[in-house]
Amino acid sequence: MNNFRILSWNIQGLGGALSKKFKGRVRQELHKFNVGVCDMICLQETHLSDKRIATYGNMLKGNWKYYWNPAIGNQNKHGGLCIALAEKWSQQVLDCHVLIDGRAQYIILSISDHKLGFLNIYAPNSSGARKEFWFKIGTDLPAVDHWCIMGDFNMIEDFGDRTGGSHALISASELITWERLCLSFRLQDAWHVTSFARLKDSLSFSRSDRRQQGVNLSRLDRIYVDDFFVGKGGEIGIVSGSVFSDHAPVIMVIGKQPYHNNSSDRIPKWIYLDTSLRHDILQMWKGQNTSGSENVLQMVNSAIQSTSKFLKLQVCKTMEKCKLQMAANRRALKSLQHFQEKCPHASWVEMELGHLRNELTNLEDKISQTKFHAAGAKWARLGDNVNAEFFAYYKSGHSSSCMRQLQREDGSITKDINEMREIATSFYKNLLNTQQFSVEQLQKRKIVLDCLEHKVSNEMAEALVKPISSAEVRAALVAIGKNVCPGNDGLSPDFFLEYWDDIADVFTASLQEVFKLGRMPAEWNEGMIYLIPKLEGVVDDIKKWRPITLLNTVYKVYAKLLATRLQPFLPHIVHKTQTGFIQERSIFDNIFMFWEMIAIAQETKQELTILLLDFEKAYDRVDWNFLYEVMDRLGLPSDYVKAVFALYNSAASRVLVGGALGNTFPITRSVRQGCPLAPYLFLLVGEAFSAFLHKNTLPIKGVQWPGVEEVVLDCEFADDTALYVVGDDRNLCNVQSVIHDFCDASGAIINWHKSVGFWVGEGPTPTWCPDSGFRWIPKGCPVRYLGCQVGINLPPEAHIQPLLLSLRKKLIFWSSKNLSLAGRLVISNQVILSSMWYILSSWLFSRSLLSKLQRLIRNFLWGSTDFNYVRAKVAWKSIIAPTSQGGLGLVDPLMQCKALLAKFIVRGLLPGNEPWKMLLQLRMKEVFPKTGGEWTRSLRWWFIPNFHSHKIVFQNDRFFAAIKRAWWSIKDNLQQVRPTSADEWLHQPLVWNPLFLDVEGSMLGRRVRLNWAQVDSSFASSLSNWQQFVHNPTHIIQRECRGIRGGKVIVDELRRLQLPLQDNILFNCHKWMGLFSNFRVLLGVRGLREDGTFLSYDVLQDGRLGMITREDECLAKAILKPIRILAKVDKGWVLDPNPNDVHPWWDLWVVGKKPLCELDWDPGEWKWLPTSYSGEDVRPIPFFQYSVRLGREMIRRRVPHWPTAATKWLIYNVDPTHMTTFWKWLWAMQIPKKIILFRWLIVNYAVPVRAWMYCKEVDKMCDFCGLEVESLHHLFWSCMAAKLVWKRFLRLLHEVYGSKIYKWGAVMWANIKSEVQDYEKENVNFALYTRGRYVEEVSPYMPINSVQNGVVWETISSIIIWVLWTSRCRRIFQQIQWNVVDAVKEIWMTLVHTLKGEYDAIKGDPDVVFRKQEVFKKTWERMNVFCTVNGGIRWRYQPPLWVFPPPT
Repeated sequence: MNNFRILSWNIQGLGGALSKKFKGRVRQELHKFNVGVCDMICLQETHLSDKRIATYGNMLKGNWKYYWNPAIGNQNKHGGLCIALAEKWSQQVLDCHVLIDGRAQYIILSISDHKLGFLNIYAPNSSGARKEFWFKIGTDLPAVDHWCIMGDFNMIEDFGDRTGGSHALISASELITWERLCLSFRLQDAWHVTSFARLKDSLSFSRSDRRQQGVNLSRLDRIYVDDFFVGKGGEIGIVSGSVFSDHAPVIMVIGKQPYHNNSSDRIPKWIYLDTSLRHDILQMWKGQNTSGSENVLQMVNSAIQSTSKFLKLQVCKTMEKCKLQMAANRRALKSLQHFQEKCPHASWVEMELGHLRNELTNLEDKISQTKFHAAGAKWARLGDNVNAEFFAYYKSGHSSSCMRQLQREDGSITKDINEMREIATSFYKNLLNTQQFSVEQLQKRKIVLDCLEHKVSNEMAEALVKPISSAEVRAALVAIGKNVCPGNDGLSPDFFLEYWDDIADVFTASLQEVFKLGRMPAEWNEGMIYLIPKLEGVVDDIKKWRPITLLNTVYKVYAKLLATRLQPFLPHIVHKTQTGFIQERSIFDNIFMFWEMIAIAQETKQELTILLLDFEKAYDRVDWNFLYEVMDRLGLPSDYVKAVFALYNSAASRVLVGGALGNTFPITRSVRQGCPLAPYLFLLVGEAFSAFLHKNTLPIKGVQWPGVEEVVLDCEFADDTALYVVGDDRNLCNVQSVIHDFCDASGAIINWHKSVGFWVGEGPTPTWCPDSGFRWIPKGCPVRYLGCQVGINLPPEAHIQPLLLSLRKKLIFWSSKNLSLAGRLVISNQVILSSMWYILSSWLFSRSLLSKLQRLIRNFLWGSTDFNYVRAKVAWKSIIAPTSQGGLGLVDPLMQCKALLAKFIVRGLLPGNEPWKMLLQLRMKEVFPKTGGEWTRSLRWWFIPNFHSHKIVFQNDRFFAAIKRAWWSIKDNLQQVRPTSADEWLHQPLVWNPLFLDVEGSMLGRRVRLNWAQVDSSFASSLSNWQQFVHNPTHIIQRECRGIRGGKVIVDELRRLQLPLQDNILFNCHKWMGLFSNFRVLLGVRGLREDGTFLSYDVLQDGRLGMITREDECLAKAILKPIRILAKVDKGWVLDPNPNDVHPWWDLWVVGKKPLCELDWDPGEWKWLPTSYSGEDVRPIPFFQYSVRLGREMIRRRVPHWPTAATKWLIYNVDPTHMTTFWKWLWAMQIPKKIILFRWLIVNYAVPVRAWMYCKEVDKMCDFCGLEVESLHHLFWSCMAAKLVWKRFLRLLHEVYGSKIYKWGAVMWANIKSEVQDYEKENVNFALYTRGRYVEEVSPYMPINSVQNGVVWETISSIIIWVLWTSRCRRIFQQIQWNVVDAVKEIWMTLVHTLKGEYDAIKGDPDVVFRKQEVFKKTWERMNVFCTVNGGIRWRYQPPLWVFPPPT
């Protein structure tokens, strides 16, 4: 009975589905749980009568046999069961009978000579009815060999099976009948049986109360088995349920061979920290002679193997002790719980219960860490404390990674684990061993290698072969990371880092010998091949599994060390079109090239073919001899090459399938996926392909860029290769020949079935077809390339549609996780939104498309489980605001998309000659000002503030147009650095420069008049100032403006070039004059008429010099020393050209005999001006330090707004600086995140109290007292129920802290009209004075000024508010009566758990931990929440009776 799969689920009629929808809904919902591989499905609460069963009973796809138990009660709304059995088991059915109508039915099967009974039940809700139910089952069940009971039990046995709400266990009277039933049939809960492993992604509770939004959780759905099934073992788990039922399905696989989860080989971290083992471990590493290479390698190898065996043995022993201790603790816990029911007022019982639960939690953590389920265990306990560990667990927890079946060579399917392991071993043994190369192939290899150039310099070679140091080894250990999967020995980097001070010398010496000898011990070189499916669902083709080799830590440290040395030199070795794994290069460079190559081909009417090639098993087919020769031709030193091949000499692998390893086989080719050096070695192989493509003898034509001589033929990201070639058949045949020759030379294979082509041109698609599986993609059809949807003339929806589908799947998964607002916020930011950024980096979507994404996220955030509209409690603008402004810091998709695309501009201006940068700058230079004529192309236009370019319509280049729009939304935040020296001023251009403005504050070159009248009322004074400036070196203006462009330097330069004046000076001689004052420059064009009157010129709209006659400006008596201009006409420079010629303003003479367009331009002149929300000064950020977060904040600043709460606060004259302080205080509180967010909701007036309900039929009176309308102030402050709670806790604070009671506590105490002992009245008056009239109405959830011991007050007041709200919700939705004693006990328990979590989170350096613990103890010691025992802390889970006396 192997792999017998059972699914049990309370479907609750699927949310009251109509009969005509029942069949479709059941099929749809059960399809999510992969029921095709189930053998038995047991459903409860079908709500189907006999008539509906006859009509809609056949509800599952496939061959199933159904056994029904109709529902009972009025309108058949109670109960109803169904057992669906796979057709293959129908012959084994011996009996099937309804035991209790609508409540219980069983089926008996004959399997392997055993008579096995399976009972499907739906227990009553009341304890009395359940008692009779268990009695009838115990007396009426027939005798079989073994029983398995499953269903909805509607009661819990253990305290840990429920969280939130009432914690009532099974009653004492019912317990006797239930235990008698379990003893009679030897039943035990499979959930707690050690032989049943937990399914990956398993939940901890099967039912959630929707009315409480998942606050109350319980495990009502269970499966009980006897000794026979316990011996078989298997897996059990609770999977994410449906939106139509608040129960989740329980799945159990009986006799399942465990699938590998890397738990058996992974040694947990806690064993390394066990100080009692340290002496034994160090003895294995010390006392050996380290002289001689052989001795060092043998000693270290022996130490690693011995340590591995020793620690694995210790883990097994510790696990056995933990399991025994857990069993004893559970028995003691159950006894204490029954005693507590009889004596509820015994305070010592609650303390002992808390202590036992704490021990159980620690033991479960230890076992969970050993099984690599630590994050899952925390999720089970904390519910929504989503952390990095949980995400790591979630990513590794896909059940589809288990290999369930494989195809044989004849195409048949096998599910036998051993046979699947043999198939996988045989496949990879053939794949990872070298093929025999023919003489012709070796000749082609020589031709390919001859195309490579020697690129490694002597300095590079010296750095690659320098001796290995201990610091390098430690850096490699740290870089690998702590939570990585180990190899066969099970030792993770944590072990080596923990013992580094003791083993550093010998460990480093062993790696030095490996580097020197070029070989390592065979045990280090053996890897485990772990298979990951490339597709979702059941994958039965071995080729569709990705092999990841799990390697020993010592192997990865050595490989990481070699990779770290090689990485800085890869930009000089690898061709600039390869963007994978190289610093300052990105995968987005390839995406940019794809779109721009299409745009250029369409604009220039060139025929372009884009080939997206797929190399089959690219990493696994790398031939070692070919790799060796490539490294040699590139000039890598022989010692380094020998050190690299130490990783491959004597290499071997084993395939991991079904938790067991196959036979060991040697490998003679491939670079292992999982090795830190493998990606860089593959880049060297790719360099050979790129060099051969550019330098082969066959002519290959590519698309020519305007004004650029270089032709780009290829772009690669690792093995994803795109070729850009001219699309005629002859050229494509040459490309095919080059690809074929390279494959023959290197051993690579092109998978033409996965390779596609795009045709860009006006003619028909080429007839060239290299293989029958090759496809030409028509226009308008998308193809996935580097994770993005690409194609020719794609509609905008094609880019985002796959993203929307992916988000819906994720939201379906997370919607069933019973998350609070805190959990949903984390999931929205770190899972949902983070998965969007890659796609949004490749396209600027329209606002309507992004609004769809926004709606999905908003509905999920506010609790929607079926994507329907949910009214948001807080405005979206407040949610996306930074936390320092009172928002939640949620990332807005539109702002993020613009900030991501704007980064293309910043990266494109970095130094480098990569093709995509050249193409980007070529596009950028097509933008020029509206004012003027044909401006010289320059990148500077992109930095001018308030600059409006020509409206360039990029009809064929929508991607660059998107980048331009994104950049325009942030560029106004650029600030030009003001020059500080004369030399820096001399490098500033005159026009279109924000540093040089006219009197109206406009830059020169704008559509403005530049004449003397703008400066002085008379031209004579202007001329006088000018002459004084030119001839008087000590003039104050000249001293102030000495370094400004256009000053004395220009005057002197043009005087030196001045020619004799001609007779006709009307058009041949133009006098340029300027006035320099206060760092402002004004230019004018002047000429003299023959009669001596002055002729004025100005800049017209088309950029030419126009004539303006000004008769009143006469220079007849003036002695003019003209400043002459030098302009470029055609290809030469002319002094004083004819004004009828076109003189682009940009080509005016400046300094150094260069026009503006040829001046050196440095982006370092510009800096970003970041946003400050707290009012403090911020420093500008250098241009190249742009980040997406900075861009997002600058975009948000363009639409300033106050969050909703802040606006209301301003009404009460709250200081904005205090608001920032309050937000910082709120988010820094050491309380559960859900309570912090609840306080945030209160501040934003988003808590749905009855006073705010718009429905007229809703009773708005307080549910506690019934005397006043339920408002925030009343519910949390002035209600009698709230006063009782506040009074007791304020009494506690006063008694504990005496005269140190807080001002705000005193204010509330006074409002309650209670006595305050030893408290001075003036302090109360002072507290009231600090807030004026606002304090009288403020509740404890509003901003406060904490005084001495303020942390205590902040924590307690927050928990009180939270418990008041949860009590109110339970009273309304669950009709649970409220009393002050239970409320106070719940507050105390929440306080203890909060403080325990805070105390346990103190980790790090021992000295720092000690200081923090002492501060914690000093802060809370007088609250009596813990006591110190033997230096440790023991928590008090029962409130002090002298403060909270029990009711009489």
